[in-house]
Amino acid sequence: MKLLIVDDDINLAKAIARVLSQQKYLIDVATDGQAAWEYTRSCLYDLIVLDVRLPSIDGISLCQKLRQGGYTNPILLLTACDSSSDKVLGLDAGADDYVIKPFDWEEFLARIRALLRRTGEPSPAVLNWGALRLDPNTCEVSHEGEPLSLRPREYKLLELFMRNSKRVFSCGAILEHLWSFEDPPSEDVVRAHIKGLRQKLKTVGAEELIETVYGLGYRLKPISEKQPAEALVTEGAIAETVTHFETFDRLQQALAEAWSDVQPKMLERVAFLEQVVDGLKTGEIEPHLRQQAASEAHKMVGTVGSYGFRFSSELSRQIEGLLRDDRPIDSLRLSLLADKLAALSQDLTGVAKIQPDDQATSLLISRDFQEANHAVRLLAVDDDPHVLANLKTVLEPWGIHLTTLTDSQYFWEYLENTNPDLLLLDVVMPKGNGLVLCEQVRNDPNWAGLPIVFLTAYRDTETVQRAFLAGADDLVCKPVVAPELITRVISRIERQRFWRHLAERDGLTQLANRVKFTRDLHQLMQKAASRNQSIALVILSIQNLNKINHQYGYASGDAVLRQVSNILSPISCKGDLLARWSGNKFAIALHNKFSSHAFQQVSAAIVDFNQKGGSIAGVGQVHLSFSLGTAQYPQDGNDVQTVCETAEFSLLGF
Repeated sequence: MKLLIVDDDINLAKAIARVLSQQKYLIDVATDGQAAWEYTRSCLYDLIVLDVRLPSIDGISLCQKLRQGGYTNPILLLTACDSSSDKVLGLDAGADDYVIKPFDWEEFLARIRALLRRTGEPSPAVLNWGALRLDPNTCEVSHEGEPLSLRPREYKLLELFMRNSKRVFSCGAILEHLWSFEDPPSEDVVRAHIKGLRQKLKTVGAEELIETVYGLGYRLKPISEKQPAEALVTEGAIAETVTHFETFDRLQQALAEAWSDVQPKMLERVAFLEQVVDGLKTGEIEPHLRQQAASEAHKMVGTVGSYGFRFSSELSRQIEGLLRDDRPIDSLRLSLLADKLAALSQDLTGVAKIQPDDQATSLLISRDFQEANHAVRLLAVDDDPHVLANLKTVLEPWGIHLTTLTDSQYFWEYLENTNPDLLLLDVVMPKGNGLVLCEQVRNDPNWAGLPIVFLTAYRDTETVQRAFLAGADDLVCKPVVAPELITRVISRIERQRFWRHLAERDGLTQLANRVKFTRDLHQLMQKAASRNQSIALVILSIQNLNKINHQYGYASGDAVLRQVSNILSPISCKGDLLARWSGNKFAIALHNKFSSHAFQQVSAAIVDFNQKGGSIAGVGQVHLSFSLGTAQYPQDGNDVQTVCETAEFSLLGF
């Protein structure tokens, strides 16, 4: 995978490049914003690591410029600033994540791996294609358990194919992904590496794994002929982020109202802590109560901080540390505990508030999200009901529906019933481990692509590293800062929607692809069955497309396909389905229609185009030759596969 490092500190940039190169990434380095912009105009990077403070163009402005220019892959910001407003500014500019300097290298690498997992179709941390296995974390490749030794470039080439298993890569595209900006070789070098990789794969019994697509390039050979393999994947642009969503006044009011209910419970916790400390002074305290007190203090770190009591949050963290210390508590530490508890009690008598740096930055969200956020569903799992109540207070003013769960033993039931767009997990819970749950979700094929964000009061490197290794997409430290959490949640959901859109659409015609069509057809059949209605399915094949490709070029053939999609679009009404079925084929499903009527409609549309002397750019006047195959639900079958096979057999003349 190809990464761009942008930092004016050349020593740090070289260090990052060296570390990432050891992880089998291909690295380009730029030392100012303008140079980075020029690099991105010439090369496609899988991820950009971007410093905030840059000459020529600062990191925030460059991030905005990249997003406006259509760059859709992840951007990781490097910043020496730790204020909430700086973080929110970066996320609002279009960044996917940020790392604060000085940073922990393990966390840095983990965040990069997490971001790269989210590009393209959701994929597990370990890549599999049949019996072939590639682990990006260890850079190990095996086939049927037998290790495969690859040179760095061969490894990167195989990883490129496995991360984009349905895409055809031309030699030029491979050059863009795997060679540096300043040292591009000829296409013959690419072919030589393809040949070398094929030979290495053959030695372990994985021959013919990489196939040549005539006139286009190379791809992974489909595992099964029944498994559709869409040829080309194209990238679109993320929705423009221009709408100012002004909710901070409402959020402030909601926080204040929620705090009026939570405040007495927090003061009760403080009173319990004071009782434990008094018992420690007299020695009349059971050991388990000290650990219980430490757990209560830990919970308060996130709860009170989320309501704007940052000082109380830090006090709670210090109290927890003193109580968890296994050494006997001497008079000095007892005095410290008493002083901190007194300060904690006094601070918590105040009013919940958004901190000044929280409200310094307005949140920008896309029109698409603003229009559709009423349908957004989140599932939050945390054993502290006060944390969950605060999350509701923060998220629901944005129209986000939040389902909360305090007992993780009911997790799978809630997950199935909620079908959330994003999962919020606590790391440590009495009846379950958030890290284990995360791993289980990632290993479940039905939920592997679900965005997962951890909420935790633990900030140590080990916890952060374990969270990302478990498969987390992001991690937010308690106390939760409302604007940061909202921005991160929205960013994750919007990106997930974007990639889902790409996975479900044909890049050329922008129609639904075969996968989406068959899924939607299943739902349409269920609806038709409940209403005792029928569905007509027509598959259209453009017979002379290959001739047009060879005579005028593939660009002209693409223009023909786009024109056919325009011809067919008026036929489908609300509730009907239209898709690009495969290379030269289209599929259309009309609800409550008979196949004979659908046949006539589709045929008449193409004939009308021919009779009017239809002209296509790059081709001129063209006559489209075609054939049609039809099927009827439920007469020709009660399931999607049977009905589609009937239409295809009809197309072939059987």
